[in-house]
Amino acid sequence: MKNKGITLIALVITIIVLLILAGITINLTIGEHGILIMAKQAGKNYQNAAEYEQGAIGNFFNEAQNIIAGGNGNGTGTNPGDTGRPTSVVELGDTLISNYYGDRVNYSANGIEDWKLFYKDANGEVFIIASDCIPASKVPTASTGSVTSGDYNVYWNTVPTFQSNWSTNANLFIQPFQLRSNYDNSKVVSTLLNTNNWGSFVNTNYADLAIGGPTVRMFASSYDEKSGTNYLGRLGASDYGVTYSKNAPDTPLINIDTSDELYFPHTDYVGTNCGYVLATPHGAGTTLNKPNVICTVQYTNGLNSMSINLNKFGIRPVVHLKTGIMAQWNETTNMWNLQSK
Repeated sequence: MKNKGITLIALVITIIVLLILAGITINLTIGEHGILIMAKQAGKNYQNAAEYEQGAIGNFFNEAQNIIAGGNGNGTGTNPGDTGRPTSVVELGDTLISNYYGDRVNYSANGIEDWKLFYKDANGEVFIIASDCIPASKVPTASTGSVTSGDYNVYWNTVPTFQSNWSTNANLFIQPFQLRSNYDNSKVVSTLLNTNNWGSFVNTNYADLAIGGPTVRMFASSYDEKSGTNYLGRLGASDYGVTYSKNAPDTPLINIDTSDELYFPHTDYVGTNCGYVLATPHGAGTTLNKPNVICTVQYTNGLNSMSINLNKFGIRPVVHLKTGIMAQWNETTNMWNLQSK
């Protein structure tokens, strides 16, 4: 019996020793400082070092390319900066994505210094828009037949003659809402789309034409791309018109976020100014044949329609940049610097 007792104790001690050794082995393998964790960290360190080296090589290559192309070699590689924008000289149309809509652009024309990226069409053509209604003193009243009141308001108390316009060469509207030369609203809008009227906003170093305001297609396409909505699809539906009142419960709504300053520079009146005119005639549903209203962006109501002679809306010109225009994001000023062509 004594020998059996000694054997049992030895077995228990052996098991305990084995458990201790197993615990030590497991800790060395998968513990906080274990072999597997250390190996994983070593692999991660190697990957980070490789990526850093690759980035450094890429920056060196891009710096060399920048200097060869006439740049100053001041550390502007193609790696994204803190804002996520590429910091090398790039072709803006190829680089521009909807997240950049609303970025400021270093562009100046007719004393207007503040412009924003607004829209890139299906062909990659880039448009910028004045950040707010332009001063009434900058509006070409003689050629557009318009008059002004206050600091920013523009209206038509006499319907102008229908003018040749850019819409004949561009897909600006939702079918079948096209300009009609015998309609008063189309006559007014034709002055907004006559590029000859707005040449003072064309800085010929960077742009080739300007119009007196965005069309609904531009507006909806830009907003859809930036916000992930599909208002352009709704605008094209046969039972829907091209304008909606944000507050009217009996019509399909475009629930535009008025806090986005690209589309709503203000969320309330500025003096007597309620918003800005779009270069598109009104054509909502059964009111398609009403020739006396135009599209507006009203700060309190969203996209809406108003009488063509209402004197509480302003003008926000849209400029078409030259095809293939080059630009560089400036991390200090947070704006795109355009390159002369």
